[in-house]
Amino acid sequence: SQPSEGAPITLVAAGRLEHVKGFDILIKAMARLDGDRRECRLIILGEGPERRRLEAMVGELGLTARVQLPGRVPNPEVFYRDAFAVIVSSRFESGPNVLVEAMSVGTPVISSDCPFGPRRILLDGEAGLLVPPEDPDAIAAAVRQLYGDPSLYESLQQKGLQRAQDFTIENALPAYEKLFMAAVGSRAAG
Repeated sequence: SQPSEGAPITLVAAGRLEHVKGFDILIKAMARLDGDRRECRLIILGEGPERRRLEAMVGELGLTARVQLPGRVPNPEVFYRDAFAVIVSSRFESGPNVLVEAMSVGTPVISSDCPFGPRRILLDGEAGLLVPPEDPDAIAAAVRQLYGDPSLYESLQQKGLQRAQDFTIENALPAYEKLFMAAVGSRAAG
């Protein structure tokens, strides 16, 4: 949620701690935000083979007070709801559920414009901010853009909520039914 002026903001990311998810890029972005007027904190939810390397990086960059890696959590939605923004920093992503889950609780999202899912899910950047992959400066700039522009923040909250509706079971089912019927029909005809 949009915090009061000057209050610290919490950014959240989630996923398996592995190279493809680009959490190292996100940690570098946090270093770029260090010293901003607006204090930023980052929580990375998840577990995986990169944990030691990411923790070492956090220490080397002097971010231990601002970056947490609590591991797996039972209800990540609680973290998404309380976050200022949710960030996907992946190098490659097929269809990040994290984006839809965050948007569905009204939290704006920032995502790397990596192949293949984010641009489609975020409607070419209308429902969330897209940044170039592997670019910590772009992530930091997007965070600053969000906290510097309350009307953009609110717009992304609204557009994200609307877009998340497209992924609910009730809305997705007719599309799957249509695909299924087309497949069955073509099989029957062939």
